[in-house]
Amino acid sequence: IGGGYFNTILTGATNSTISGGWSNTILTGTTNSTIGGGQQNTILTGSSYSFIGGGILNTSSGYVSTIGGGNHNTTSGSYSSINGGYRNISKGIGSFVGGGSCNTSSCNYSTIVGGACNISSGCYSFVGSGYRNTSSGVYGTIGGGRNNTSSGCHSSILGGSGNTVSHDCSFIVGNGIATSCPNTTYMNCLSIMDLQDGSAGLLAGSVYYCSTDSNRLYFVP
Repeated sequence: IGGGYFNTILTGATNSTISGGWSNTILTGTTNSTIGGGQQNTILTGSSYSFIGGGILNTSSGYVSTIGGGNHNTTSGSYSSINGGYRNISKGIGSFVGGGSCNTSSCNYSTIVGGACNISSGCYSFVGSGYRNTSSGVYGTIGGGRNNTSSGCHSSILGGSGNTVSHDCSFIVGNGIATSCPNTTYMNCLSIMDLQDGSAGLLAGSVYYCSTDSNRLYFVP
């Protein structure tokens, strides 16, 4: 124990260190773990090679897990980490929460960067930020917004509000949209800028307009 007040390293917590702070605890059965400072932080039994940098009432119970700081954060998955924030939970293997509040990254290698009340519960799923977004499909992504749900595998929602993608390999760019089939991109409105006049040199599937035919849109077959 390097300093501070009322810090405790229990017998059997070998090669572990508390550098400072107040009322921090490393429990027995833990090796090579560290609490840098802060107040009432705890590394639980079995959380060997874990680290809490500081903050208040943070708890590490995962092997090789990390909490940078913040308040009431909990890591319980092996190799899981939380940078900071308030009441965030990282409990999947290799899961990550950057910050924000009340976010839960619960499946293996899932990620939440920030925001509030977001859930990343699909393996390898991602939520960037926003409020009350849930990414539950494997490799699913939600960039931001609020009240969005992505449950399709390999599917994404850019942002917006109240979107639901429930089909695999589908994507939503907009607001209040629900998918109806896989392998499809959905949006409310589409504005295409700088379209080519005529099809010369375009690849199959490209869109162009024709200025000599009332500016109608065409595509290259």
